[in-house]
Amino acid sequence: MSAGINTCAILSKVQLLADLKWADSAKNKDYIAEVATLTAIRENQTVLIEELQNPMKDKTVTLYWPEQCDDTTEACSNDCVVSGPKPGTQCKDYALSMCRTASFSVDEKAYRAIAPTFEEAVAVSMLRKMKSLDEWLAVQAVTKLDSNKGVNAYTAGKGTVSGFNTNIAAAYWNASLFGYLSLVTKKNKFTNPYLISGTNLYEADFNARMNAGNAEGKGAAEMFKTLKTYFDVFNVDTTLSPDLVTFLVNQNALAFHNKAYWNWNAGDQQAEKWGGVGSSTGYRYKVESKNLPGVFYDVTYKIVCANDETTHSWQIKFTGDIFVNPVGCNINNTNILKFKCA
Repeated sequence: MSAGINTCAILSKVQLLADLKWADSAKNKDYIAEVATLTAIRENQTVLIEELQNPMKDKTVTLYWPEQCDDTTEACSNDCVVSGPKPGTQCKDYALSMCRTASFSVDEKAYRAIAPTFEEAVAVSMLRKMKSLDEWLAVQAVTKLDSNKGVNAYTAGKGTVSGFNTNIAAAYWNASLFGYLSLVTKKNKFTNPYLISGTNLYEADFNARMNAGNAEGKGAAEMFKTLKTYFDVFNVDTTLSPDLVTFLVNQNALAFHNKAYWNWNAGDQQAEKWGGVGSSTGYRYKVESKNLPGVFYDVTYKIVCANDETTHSWQIKFTGDIFVNPVGCNINNTNILKFKCA
């Protein structure tokens, strides 16, 4: 194979090989990323700012909304005098500011005399680099949660509120904690909450599910069912180490957005060719994340022939952001609460 005959068919073959590698349970562990936190955010968001998805334009979208935060009431007096505080107007700008790339190169001649093919080398490299981007995004999701936590309005019960953290003794991290969490959701006016946890509650949840069929175990299992719970035992604990943390999140507190600029993927007939002919030939297309279905990465593919070697290089690029929902009248209520095992 040479630079002159490398076509979209080759790229499609690489994608097919990547799919086969992914399906191989003995090998795909090297390409599986732990992305539970980001998955939780995506599954629970209903917000989509369509203007930001347009691949033809980079936009900053400003959202405006009226806000009335005055809660005063007065004794009845004169019906002819009617006035009161006026509502204010809030706004927030949204733009895709997160960008990350992963790159690799493969030389053609290196695979002429060995069993693995050039396309196989590209396929496994592509999978590994996409996994790295998936994992980077997963860590960003945990960081976004932590940096936007609010203040727990419920200061009684099993938790000790200290600034933006609520500390709970290790002895309380079991099924009975969900009664306390139910009060927390009510006091903080969360309407559709869910939990994102590291190893906190993981074993208690496992035991509750295993004992659900026993008469004495049904109660614990039912308690866990009162809150949708996601366990991210890789990213939460490691990112926020040494703390063991669980987040209580209201629906749409965060929203993930992703944009790919190039249109072609492995199901289409051809990629966008650019850069001219010969040693400057290149292609631009997009690939879908294996770990985050619906998330697409832009791929720039370049071929360079120099010093009697043809080198194929790929850059995989993420463009997007994780947005925080505007807060209301209480700036401390961000719809995200952080609980630490203390």
